[in-house]
Amino acid sequence: MALGLLLTAQAMALPAIEFGGLAGFNAAYMPWRQVDGLDHDHQRICFNGGVYLYHPFNRDWGVRAELLYMEKGTMATGFFSLPDTVLGLTLDHTYSTDLALAYVEIPVTLQAWLGPGERRPVSLFFGAYVNRLLSARMEYWHTVKPDVGYADETGSLGRSAFNASAFGLIIGGTVTIERFEVVARYDRDMSPATDRTFTGINALLTPKSRVLSFSLGYLFP
Repeated sequence: MALGLLLTAQAMALPAIEFGGLAGFNAAYMPWRQVDGLDHDHQRICFNGGVYLYHPFNRDWGVRAELLYMEKGTMATGFFSLPDTVLGLTLDHTYSTDLALAYVEIPVTLQAWLGPGERRPVSLFFGAYVNRLLSARMEYWHTVKPDVGYADETGSLGRSAFNASAFGLIIGGTVTIERFEVVARYDRDMSPATDRTFTGINALLTPKSRVLSFSLGYLFP
């Protein structure tokens, strides 16, 4: 009887499983190899959103699992002046790339609560994620000035050029206000988005996403 009462009291004291939703924006990019003339500081601003579940172990620790729609990608522009020995001219080459990726992503993290009170206002989390590619579009351009007869080059790649899934690590934190939470996180792919060997400016790309995300969440009643 005493053991039953103790277990019941412990269960009542344990916070309940929580469900919520969240939506926000991503600042996404991929690393580019440094060369003179390459401007790769173009973060792709895109969307994230989904639902989450939090299962507590006690007041201090728990597991957070999410089902997210995550947009990622990168942008870069390169300006290179190269001599043309045939024409005896210096030609200005401009390369541009715009890569947009969309995934279903499942992060699972260990979440620790900080601060005073029964409902801690601040948490930190760390874990890993796997994802599945929904769509992909890579567009690239190459123009030459002055106009001496070289045709501008354009091209695009679709979903088939990219890996169907990837995995990575995630770290972040939350600030809770009543039933709302502000979520900040950093995602880092550990596997590449593609195994394809690119040419031109895209040969400088390391196809592993880095994403800084900010979201507003709501805890369902």
